[in-house]
Parts: sequence; C-alpha cells; structure tokens
Amino acid sequence: MRPLFTRNSKNCSASYCTRKFNGALTFAIGEWDYRNYHAFAGIFFLHDGVRNKPVIASVYMPTDFFHACRSDQMAFFLDLLVSVLSLAIVGQYTWSMRAHFHSATMPPGAMLISAVVIATSLFFLSILWIEKQPIGAKLVGFGLEIASLALFWWAITASRAARLRFAFDADNPDSLVTEGPYLYVRHPFYTSYAIFWIGWGIATWSIWAVVPVAGLIAIYVVAARDEEKKFSTTALAGPYEAYRQRTGFFWPRVRG
Repeated sequence: MRPLFTRNSKNCSASYCTRKFNGALTFAIGEWDYRNYHAFAGIFFLHDGVRNKPVIASVYMPTDFFHACRSDQMAFFLDLLVSVLSLAIVGQYTWSMRAHFHSATMPPGAMLISAVVIATSLFFLSILWIEKQPIGAKLVGFGLEIASLALFWWAITASRAARLRFAFDADNPDSLVTEGPYLYVRHPFYTSYAIFWIGWGIATWSIWAVVPVAGLIAIYVVAARDEEKKFSTTALAGPYEAYRQRTGFFWPRVRG
C-alpha cells in the first residue's frame, strides 16, 4: 500500500466519508492509531496533470493534529446545526405574526421587537461563525432552543381559537386562555422567546450576548405587564385576577 506522509499538512482527514485531502478526493475505508500517529487507509484520486488516477494508499499524521481536525469538524457541524435551527425558529416566529396573531395594524412596539430580533439574529450568527465556542456551550444552547420551540408550538396549539393580538396592541383583550402551558404561566409565548434567546446566547459563548438577550427579555416583560394592565379594564378583570393568583408570570409558580 502506498504511504502518503502528511505530517505538515494543513488539511484534515475524515473517516468513512468523502473529503478533500491535499487535492485528492478520499474514500476512507479503515483507520488506526500507531504510536504517536493516526493513520487511515483509503482510495485517493490523484491528479497527474492529465486525469485523476485512483490510488490505494495509507495516510499518516500526528495524533494530536488529527484530533484537532476532528474537533474542528465537530465545531463546524454544531455551528451549522445551531445556525439552521435558530433561523428556522425565527422564521416560525415570523410565520406566527401572519398566521396566528391578529391585529388590524402592527403596533410600533411590535415593530421595535421585530427590528431587535433581526439585528440580534445577525449579531449572533456573526459571533457563532467568527469566534470559537466550547462544544458543550453549543449543545446546551441547542437543547434550550429545542425546548423553546416545543413550548412555542404548545402555546400555539392552546391559543389557536383565541385570536391573540400583537404585543403592544392598543385594543383590550377579549379572551382568556387557561389551557396547555397557560395552566402554568400567563405568558408562555414570551417565556419561549426568552428561553430561545438565552439558548442562542449561550451557544455564542460571548459576554456581549448578554446585552441583546437582556434587552429582549426586558421588552417582553414590559409587553406582558401592558397586557395584564389591559385585562383589569375589561369584563375579564375578575377571572383574570383569579387566574393570575394561581399561575406564574414567565415561570411556573412555586407552591409551598
């Protein structure tokens, strides 16, 4: 088997998949550790100036370098996974503004939230791909985003018939939802948004992520307080007060 020594190579190998390696397309068919080196055997398509020629060869590289390459590949995969999930969730938030929430016009407060969401999304994407983050931070962030998405759709299902309005809508509420996640918290949508931004912020592993996350949560708190104040001026004031006493604001109430 022809050996290809790549000790000083800046490219990375990959097991059981197709990768570029020193300009050659590689199909790895086996790998092993030998002393301080990692090796794998496969078929390389080497370009000889005229055409690509298949060559069965073995590749050797320092073990620490190989594992560093593997770590980089995992980081890239997680960056991609978090980015796709995050953008998909933001896309579903956008969908809900058209298909689930119903207001005659979009209030200025809701426009502000949309602008901050867009800016924060671009900021977090930049940090995620420019800076390096611990794999554990990305996994935790990914898990929190999944949890936020589950809560979001639970709230969608429970409030589908209520015709909820945008945040900061001037009209008073005319319905009270007490099913699904509303059994535990009064504002499950805002809770899901908060969990999502906290998760994405953790995934970026940047101290600067605290600023937009804190800002968005503060806006959600103001919007929720505004909605609760409107309930006090409607015929639902009594039922809402009883509901408020047995549920939490953003988090479930801890009962003694």
